[in-house]
Amino acid sequence: MCPSASTNMKRTYCLHTLALTLLVGGLGGWGYFTVFPRHYFSGYLILPIFFFLLGIGMMNVVEKCRKAMPQKLALMYLLARMGRTLLSLLFLLVYCIVMREEALKFTLAFALFYVIYLAYDTWFFGAKGNRILEK
Repeated sequence: MCPSASTNMKRTYCLHTLALTLLVGGLGGWGYFTVFPRHYFSGYLILPIFFFLLGIGMMNVVEKCRKAMPQKLALMYLLARMGRTLLSLLFLLVYCIVMREEALKFTLAFALFYVIYLAYDTWFFGAKGNRILEK
């Protein structure tokens, strides 16, 4: 594996995740604010930022593992995915406790964001990630 392959993968992931965050966050915010204004909640903007930061953190973990222990990359990806899930659940729980009146709206939006980012990460690290590493 050439050293630039992992840097290229990280850059590509960051750019794609940023584009996805702006698209999903923007469209979701527009939809909530204009189409369903009574379902809009004050903590909506936290969701795209949270999932973007989680994605960048996960990519950094995978990147460090790729450099230090490439033979354990699959295991590290699964551990990072599990850690991401646990952090997501913890974040959801804390937000719902603090903002009880928005708990249902936030949970539904959070679940939608989680599924979208899960599908994207699965696609990227499965198909796209392998092609970038082969270059």
